[in-house]
Amino acid sequence: MSVRMIDTFQGIDKCFTDKGFCKEKWDQYISDYLPYARETIEKDSAEYHFAQQVLPVLNAVCDKKKEIAKLHHSFLHLTDNIDEKIRQKLQTQIDTVIVLYMGLCNGAGWVVSFSGIPHVLLGIEKILELNWHSENEMKGLIYHELGHIWHKQSRTAAFPSPNTPKDKALWQLYSEGIAMYCEQLLCDNDQFYHQNKDGWLDWCMENRSLLFAEYIRVIENQESHQKFFGDWCSYLNVSDIGYYLGCELVKTACETGTASHVLNLSLHEIETILYKCID
Repeated sequence: MSVRMIDTFQGIDKCFTDKGFCKEKWDQYISDYLPYARETIEKDSAEYHFAQQVLPVLNAVCDKKKEIAKLHHSFLHLTDNIDEKIRQKLQTQIDTVIVLYMGLCNGAGWVVSFSGIPHVLLGIEKILELNWHSENEMKGLIYHELGHIWHKQSRTAAFPSPNTPKDKALWQLYSEGIAMYCEQLLCDNDQFYHQNKDGWLDWCMENRSLLFAEYIRVIENQESHQKFFGDWCSYLNVSDIGYYLGCELVKTACETGTASHVLNLSLHEIETILYKCID
C-alpha cells in the first residue's frame, strides 16, 4: 500500500490556445495523463452549463501564472515523503493516488475510485477560482481527503447506513471529525484547522458547550444539521462549525479508546461520546 502522485502541472498549457481554453486540446491532455478518468470527469461536468459556468473558470487560469506556480509548490511540498509521514503519524499506510490536474470544474478536492483505488483529484482551475493555492489551504484539500481514505481503509467494523436525520447527523459529525483529526496529526498541530480565519477557532473554543448543546438539540428534534457544514451555511453567522465539533468529539473518544477503537465507533457509541462533550 502506498500513496502515489500524478502531477500534470507541466501539461496544463496544452489545454489552451491563444483564444483560451480548448476542449479538444484538453481531451488529448487528459488522455495522456488520466485516460481512465475522462468519462467520469466529463459526466460530472455535464451537470453544469459549460459556456456559462465552466468555460469562464477555465479561461481565467491563463491569467494566474504566479498563483499556479504557488499552487504547484504547495502540492510538491505537502506530498513530499507523504508515505513516511503517514507511517509515522497514523501508524499505518494508505493506498491512494493524489492527482494534480486541470479538470472541468469538478471540484477543488474530489475523491473518486478507479479500479478500486481511491484517487484524490485536485482541480487546478477550481483551486485557483477559490483562491486556495496557499499551503495552508492545500493542507485542507489533501490531508482532509486522506483522512477519509484512512478511515475507510482502516475501519474493520461494517460501515453503518444512516437513514434517520439523527443517524446522518451523528455519522457526518464523526466522519468529518476523523478527517479533521487526521489533518492535525499530519500537520503535527492539534490546533490546526484549515477553516481558522478571522478568529474562527477562538470563537469555537469560547462557545464549545453552546455549540455542542445546539447540535444535540438539532438531532433530538430531527432538524437539519446542514447549518454546521459547508461554507455556504452558518450558525450564528459562523460557517463550518461541525468540523470543529467533530474533531473535538474524536479527541474525546481518544481519551479512553485506542486508535483502532476510535476508527470503529458505532452510531450508539458516537451518540454517547457526543453527550460527554457537554459535561
